[in-house]
Amino acid sequence: MSRFADRIRHQFSDAGSAKRAGLILLVLAAFSVVGTSAWAFWTTFGSGSASATTGTLNVPTNVTVPGTSTGTVLVSWTGSTLSNSTPAQGYYVTRIKNSDSSTAAACASSAGSLIAGPSCSDLAVPDGTFHYTVTAVYLSWSATSGASGDVTVTSSIATTTTVSSSLNPSVVGQSVMYTATVTPHSGSTTPTGLVTFKDNGTTITCTSGTQTLNGSGVATCQFTYSSVGTHSITAVYTGAGSFTTSTSTSLAQAVNQASTTTSVSSTPNPSVVGQSVTYTATVAVSAPGAGTPTGNVEFFDGGTPIATCGGATGNPLSVTTATCSQTYATVSSHTITAQYLGSTNFNASAASASLTQAVNKASTTTSVSSTPNPSVVGQSVTYTATVAVNAPGAGTPTGTVTFKDGLSTIACTGGSTTLSLGLATCQIAYTGVGTHSITTVYGSDTNFLTSTSSPAITQTVSQASTSTALTSSVNPSVVGQSVTFTATVAVNAPGAGTPTGNVEFFDGGTPIGTCGGVTGSPLSGTTATCSVSYPTVSSHTITAQYLGSTDFNASAASASLTQTVSTSLAIAAVFNDHGKIKVYFTGTGAAAYTAITVTICALNSFPCANSISVSTAGNPPAGNWTSGTSSKNLDEGTTYYAQAVQGTTSSAVFSFSPPP
Repeated sequence: MSRFADRIRHQFSDAGSAKRAGLILLVLAAFSVVGTSAWAFWTTFGSGSASATTGTLNVPTNVTVPGTSTGTVLVSWTGSTLSNSTPAQGYYVTRIKNSDSSTAAACASSAGSLIAGPSCSDLAVPDGTFHYTVTAVYLSWSATSGASGDVTVTSSIATTTTVSSSLNPSVVGQSVMYTATVTPHSGSTTPTGLVTFKDNGTTITCTSGTQTLNGSGVATCQFTYSSVGTHSITAVYTGAGSFTTSTSTSLAQAVNQASTTTSVSSTPNPSVVGQSVTYTATVAVSAPGAGTPTGNVEFFDGGTPIATCGGATGNPLSVTTATCSQTYATVSSHTITAQYLGSTNFNASAASASLTQAVNKASTTTSVSSTPNPSVVGQSVTYTATVAVNAPGAGTPTGTVTFKDGLSTIACTGGSTTLSLGLATCQIAYTGVGTHSITTVYGSDTNFLTSTSSPAITQTVSQASTSTALTSSVNPSVVGQSVTFTATVAVNAPGAGTPTGNVEFFDGGTPIGTCGGVTGSPLSGTTATCSVSYPTVSSHTITAQYLGSTDFNASAASASLTQTVSTSLAIAAVFNDHGKIKVYFTGTGAAAYTAITVTICALNSFPCANSISVSTAGNPPAGNWTSGTSSKNLDEGTTYYAQAVQGTTSSAVFSFSPPP
């Protein structure tokens, strides 16, 4: 009442207005009837007469609090208005402790710090039992509610934390979800805050889940283990608000080896003899496991470990694969399997499904070469066939090669048609000029396919060169004697064979007419002949030339031969005839009426000392005797030597002993 009076006195400070003073007294009298909730105000300002209206500030009602709380109390109420429905300017809330009726400002409000209402949260309330009042304020006036119900505040609530695993035991690479549940020991409020998951005291870096408690007091942590082991798992609730921290009992999480499977593939398949084949084993971790296995993979051929791929030890994995490279030397079929041998964290797999590796014949290429080319008639030609294995195959073919001339098989006279280190040879000598289309056919073997050389090579066979040699049947010859010239035609190396055709004979460069002239005389075997006789003493330069044939070149002229034609002078007998020496001739002289001198020596050496000479007056005919006077007789029983000389012609030495 005093605060309201002060307000009135302030508004009516003009002492000169008796009417207003009287009105003030009237209003004050009215307040004494209404009570502490009444109020009055002037509706206008100024001098003169005025009237005053009274009204009521209603108290807040339905002040409500929860029965229990953990430190924060929610206070709510029904708002207050003036009697003309104007709302209160604000509110302040008072907390009263039941045990000693002590009061405290609540919701951070006071008469000087109003809140809008109609609810607020009273934070950090100490433990105890309390009730609340709410005071409405309008200008300088207030109206306080009745007391709320009691609220018991317990700010520290003990909790229990438990932890569980979604899968125990798990395997390497398998995702495990740990679930922590935080339960309060009292009250129905669900704890909030964070949970830390630990493995042997070390905080787990969760890969998923939420470590913040949800509305049910549950937090989760997902984690995947990359190795075998046992893990002591705890969940630590860090506390929040009135809820105290708590740690779960430990959970033993067992992580076992993950299972695996192995598959095997081949590149290429089928392969060919000599080709490198790569087997690839892929090791997969079986769900729910995961990760990258380490260790080795063993490769088997027909159940036997492949020695070149590590044997029983196997070949090492690189990430998830291991490889094994093999080369097969024969046509064959192989049953291939692979098995992962396991490691600390991964179980060995069962053997893979089998793979059948087919090894087929490798293809070949055959080529042929010739030495020499061109060749000549009779020359030995060597054909060489080379059989090569085509990539990706490899190896050394065996078997035989057929050499062909056109469509006909060559009857090789030398070489070997059986392959040796991929080579075969065929030797042949051609007897005639011509060209030959040569191919070779490899007949294949158990591991390599047949092939024919292409394109064919052309073997050219040319004429062989020749040379001619000349001989005389008798040289020197005598007048009238038959002389046979023989020309021998030889085939020059490397050619060979027996030439055919004619040989032309020349006397001083002029064809001998009686021996075929320019046509020549025919060869018989390798020789041709020409027979002539000369009527006079003379000298002849004889040559011969082979005229050639289809298969043999004409030769150059032979070396010249000088044919000498002389007399037929010869001594048949010499003896004493009564002081005369008689000589008997068997041939004719060189020319008529040419004297002949016979020299007789005691030794076969001409000229000689003490010779005996007998001369004829002319050229005696054959079979005639001539005699001459000698200065001495020939001794009986003594051997003498006689030689006749007619001009430049000498007879053979004649040996004789005169009879008694």
